[in-house]
Amino acid sequence: MAQTSSETVARPYAKAAFEFARDKQALQAWSQSLALAAQVAGNADVGERVLGNPRLTAADKTRLLLEVCGDDLNDTSVQNFLHLVGEKGRLAALPDIFEEFEALRAQEEKRVDVTIVLRLRPGRSAAERPRRGSEEASES
Repeated sequence: MAQTSSETVARPYAKAAFEFARDKQALQAWSQSLALAAQVAGNADVGERVLGNPRLTAADKTRLLLEVCGDDLNDTSVQNFLHLVGEKGRLAALPDIFEEFEALRAQEEKRVDVTIVLRLRPGRSAAERPRRGSEEASES
């Protein structure tokens, strides 16, 4: 599968964030903080009015992003990371950075996302299937 340029840009930032968080045993906290920052950065209004605004400096863009995140993003190390990303003009890549971070985290934690597909017997809808314990309850 070919990678987009945004994914290519995101990988070194995600790797650096992941390695720092892993070394500090703070993967969950970093994941939550990056998820919030990625959600804010991925918002269309924020992208247009803040990240895409040529009149704002990189520091202004980072400051505004942190303000929108509010008290939910109070980890100094995450804030410093976001300042670095902002200085490099990469705040718009935060959604991809978060995705890459989560992929590294899943690999570290040996997690796999799965999809379970159930096949019903022909002629029976899901509503007609007996539920575990439902027959016992109706008989008593």
